[in-house]
Amino acid sequence: MNPSAVVFDLDYTIWPFDCDKDIIAPFTYDKNGNVLDRDGRLSNPYPDVPGIIAHIVDAKVPIIIASRNPSISTIEELLSKIKINCRNKKIKTIMDAISYIHAYSSDVNTKGKDTHFANIYKSSGINLKRMIFYDDNHENISCAKEQGITSIHITISTGLTWRKFNQGIHQWRSRNLPELTLDNLALACNFEEKMITFDE
Repeated sequence: MNPSAVVFDLDYTIWPFDCDKDIIAPFTYDKNGNVLDRDGRLSNPYPDVPGIIAHIVDAKVPIIIASRNPSISTIEELLSKIKINCRNKKIKTIMDAISYIHAYSSDVNTKGKDTHFANIYKSSGINLKRMIFYDDNHENISCAKEQGITSIHITISTGLTWRKFNQGIHQWRSRNLPELTLDNLALACNFEEKMITFDE
């Protein structure tokens, strides 16, 4: 059984910096394929991120971005530079893999990313309880959990890893497996084999 969407924060979750503050567009590649910013600073994502994103794409699960960073043009340019290798050869970068991007500063009167999730629901129609959310900010995680979203806190030093990704899948399944019928239990077990048998 798959989640209906996977939602990611960006700064210190997908990459180890604050986009448009610590690194600045335009972005290029060096001879080794690393992403560099305007001043030659390394702008790669955390190491496990490209493989995780490709895996989600291969599982045909929508990917959604929920970021408080309002620098949408810089974000989109950087996402367009981060290459992934998935079965669908039309999808070559993380930007290609994303269904929706909600990137803007939160209203001071809202908690966490409540506005982001309200707009995610509005644009996607996906029940929030059917999503998994990954973020480095404890407040964002707590507020998302209050809305019934399976939410995983990411450590800034390591970012999104296979271990954290799988933790989210396990938690989401533990909440949703009781809804399974005998008819689709076998399908869920097959997805488990593909999704969870990864070493970090």
